Amino acid sequence: MANDDQTNLAVNSTTNQKNSQKRFQENPHSFLEYREVLQNYLKQGVIEFVPDSDSDSNNVTFYLPYREIIRKDCPSSKPHIAFDASSHDTNSPSLISCQHIRPNLYPEIFDILLRFRLNAVAFAADMKQAFLQITLNEKDMDITKCFISNDLCDEPRPPSVYRFTRVLFSISSSAILLSATLKHHLKKYLEKYTNTVDFLNENIYVDDIIESRLFLYQALTITLEVIKIFEDASISLHKGQTNSKSLHKA
Repeated sequence: MANDDQTNLAVNSTTNQKNSQKRFQENPHSFLEYREVLQNYLKQGVIEFVPDSDSDSNNVTFYLPYREIIRKDCPSSKPHIAFDASSHDTNSPSLISCQHIRPNLYPEIFDILLRFRLNAVAFAADMKQAFLQITLNEKDMDITKCFISNDLCDEPRPPSVYRFTRVLFSISSSAILLSATLKHHLKKYLEKYTNTVDFLNENIYVDDIIESRLFLYQALTITLEVIKIFEDASISLHKGQTNSKSLHKA
């Protein structure tokens, strides 16, 4: 990406940061929630501080604009931050437009839904923060930089620069990176859990697992083996659902 383009993208992101700061000045409570989200990212190693000495990096750079998402219709819902990889300045490319998208590795959603309705015992689960479990190559981290506000003063300190160390959901290549990573991990269990690995390859859609089995013992066996496989990958499964009270208790 040309230096002029990088400058435009940085300016665009700086404007975004100033707009966010204005919103936060009007609602300081939102700023505290926003800062808590970012602090959790720091603790988890999802983002890292970029010192000034790294500003001369020769890596391709993109500064991601973002906006806090707060559900007013659900006060108990925790806020999250949406990063916009499709944003771009006039006559400058967006991050998404610069990416090469490979063929889809996921099964057809229609086939998954048909299999889901075939048998008596249905079950489903979601991978918790699946994308954020995948580490980016260090040379690619600079395309996920962002400016983060430090305070709410009328004349604030210059924003700090951070970058993501993990895969972002909002980037167009995210799905292929997640799918390829999961398939690589599943190969380790092909001999030990052959049926379950085949099941996962056929019934994972992005970060969701959905399927059904004719008998309870089949569903229970698959469920226990799936949990083990994903524990080894440091991916937690949550939002588990089933129409079987026996499987739910197990």
